[in-house]
Amino acid sequence: MRDAACLDEDPEQFFPLTELNSNPQVDQARTVCRRCPVLLACRFWAVEHGEDAGIWGATTAAQRRAIRRAMLDERRPDTE
Repeated sequence: MRDAACLDEDPEQFFPLTELNSNPQVDQARTVCRRCPVLLACRFWAVEHGEDAGIWGATTAAQRRAIRRAMLDERRPDTE
């Protein structure tokens, strides 16, 4: 965490009221994330822990839910 680009940013920036792609606050948070050296670790943590609020690793909660579903689908054995 000590290497995170968001460390000195206002935490509220990463928890917009709406996480729509058209929300400027989402864009601002993602801009910070995209320059972060731990972006992928942050995203992975949020997906693995089911973090359902805020911008983590440049993803919204809806994007992380989709990633988590895809990961779970990959882990399921093929039943055909």
